Amino acid sequence: MRFVFYNHGALDQTKGCLLVANHPTLLDVVLLISRLPQADCIIKKELMFNPFLKAVVRWAGYIPNDGGTSVVQEAIDKVRRGRKVIIFPEGTRSTRRGLNSFTAGFAHIAVRAHCLIVPLFIHCFPSALTKEDGWFTVPRQRPVLGITVGTVVDPAVLYKTSDPVPVAVRKTTAAVEKYFQEKVDYETRNSFGI
Repeated sequence: MRFVFYNHGALDQTKGCLLVANHPTLLDVVLLISRLPQADCIIKKELMFNPFLKAVVRWAGYIPNDGGTSVVQEAIDKVRRGRKVIIFPEGTRSTRRGLNSFTAGFAHIAVRAHCLIVPLFIHCFPSALTKEDGWFTVPRQRPVLGITVGTVVDPAVLYKTSDPVPVAVRKTTAAVEKYFQEKVDYETRNSFGI
């Protein structure tokens, strides 16, 4: 597999932000973290009990997604301290058919913390290590896994200041999901830019 990170210098210019990414492969977070000297991840709570990973994710201070409000508050606290928090709003890996619907957790964090959202578009061509593929399924062509840093989004422009928080969260979720749907296409090489 070859790894490519487009426009990663833009990540150095942002602090105290939410890194929102689609999730096509098992290696997405590995590639992301390899380019970030500091990042906190919101992870599946099951990883906290995985015999191979639990020590690492606890030592790293990652946030387990137990579905509660404590996840949002912990992420807000980290963002307000100037940290970058990675979240995959699909909740699980995408399918070859495209993106899964976005959950609103990232929008709750962005709206309540008043922080910027940095979209990260992840592509893998040809498809590999997806939800549908087995671990040892190898494509005929060497896959390229790439991440493109998108245009930073200020969630405050996506809703009215008079909107109650739940309305602001819904509008932010819908707008960011639409942005990802326009930019991510798992079917064609052209969307990857190679």
